[in-house]
Amino acid sequence: MQDFTKLTADGAYAVISTQGRTKREKTIQNLLYKKGKRPASLAEQLKLLEMFFNDDGLAQFERTYSLVAAAHKASEILDKDALARFLPKLETCFDWACTLPMRKQLRKDGLHMRFSILNVLVNASVMLGLDTRYTYADQAFTALAEVNPRKTTHYTFNSTTNILNTVGVALLIRPEAFGGTARLLRGLLFHSLRMKFAGDLPSVLLRIGVPATLSEVEPPSNFIKFEESFRKFLAIKRAADAASDQEKNTLYWLIAEECVGQHTAEQKAAHLESVRRILAPGWALEGPCTD
Repeated sequence: MQDFTKLTADGAYAVISTQGRTKREKTIQNLLYKKGKRPASLAEQLKLLEMFFNDDGLAQFERTYSLVAAAHKASEILDKDALARFLPKLETCFDWACTLPMRKQLRKDGLHMRFSILNVLVNASVMLGLDTRYTYADQAFTALAEVNPRKTTHYTFNSTTNILNTVGVALLIRPEAFGGTARLLRGLLFHSLRMKFAGDLPSVLLRIGVPATLSEVEPPSNFIKFEESFRKFLAIKRAADAASDQEKNTLYWLIAEECVGQHTAEQKAAHLESVRRILAPGWALEGPCTD
């Protein structure tokens, strides 16, 4: 694959436009799902991803993921104008994503797609101080409640962190939803863990490939990610069970620390400031202690 890291968005798109259909689709998918292969400039990445979204020659999945990736990039570089521009398009994409079934390919799975879009909508609406945050939060709760365990695949395991991040911020928007939502998240975590590793059960029972010492056991990378999910869940569960305002206050801020967009320190700081300015007053609680 050609090196696109030194190109501008226009230069990269020009190269891609000369490729045959099959190679072109493969190149675009590589640039979508492998960030290190994109132009080095984040602003150029944002521009290129938006160009992909506007490319009518791409399938709806690739176009939608392009828009989601562009919105994430806009959040990362704190481009609020771009975020605001993307939101109506993301709403339309979400309506389409709600019609999609769960599938055995992560990039084709309706559940993963829905929460990929909702994650952007929920976080962006808080950063921009929009009243639509309540609608997006409700949509996140509905999407979670509609998960059918009988239709999930082992890829649900891969989606749990994204779901926890999205629902975590949604709960900060609507704290009254903590109780029932925590119970659903517990079911999601248990079921996704069961689905992921049930396929390995015969080998485990027969001791095939099982090391003789714990020091030799190497969990896969997605299990390390799952540890993050469980940490987020425990913060949500504790907040749901908290009895005092002071305890809730501490845990709400812990959830914010865990769940807001944080690809860079600057992005995380901006999101947390938005939480402090937009959401915290609605908690009727004081902000976190900074002593």
